Amino acid sequence: MVITLFGRGNPSRALDYAEAAIDALARSAGSARLILLNLGADAPSVRVPSGLQQISPGEIRADRLSLYLWASDLVLLPFTDGVTTRRSTLMAALAHGRPILGLAGPDTDAVLRQAKDALCLTPLGDQVAFADAAVALSQDRARRQLIGVAGRALYERRFDWPVLAARVAEVLGLAEGVPTGVAG
Repeated sequence: MVITLFGRGNPSRALDYAEAAIDALARSAGSARLILLNLGADAPSVRVPSGLQQISPGEIRADRLSLYLWASDLVLLPFTDGVTTRRSTLMAALAHGRPILGLAGPDTDAVLRQAKDALCLTPLGDQVAFADAAVALSQDRARRQLIGVAGRALYERRFDWPVLAARVAEVLGLAEGVPTGVAG
């Protein structure tokens, strides 16, 4: 199973949640059956159990990053302020249809809280719930696939470039006569 952490050394990254989840996954499945992709330029180091392979390629081109994301079975996005639509890491994971486990925090957008099928959120302040959710998702391939498909659909419906361009054009008063989803 390929577990992915993605992003820079942002102070809002709750790496202790990630480490708790990785430890629980290693105890559940065995370290030798897991690979951790720690992606991103300046990605912070993560403590992993003995025998667990960790790949930290550093800064990589977008096409290579995309391949790493496609290889991911589960993307961990623990942030102390919660997952938000402002995070490029979330948008990349949604766009790739990857199953996401994140934290519901004070900055988590309503659209994400309501999209219960598109990502798995656990409450901030409960590392055990985050770790337990990681293990449960690791053992339920069908649920991971459903979350990934629903996440991709959410991305296409709310955040894909044609949707955002049409929204910006509408706000700027440029959308008159522009077909839906196409901004000129």
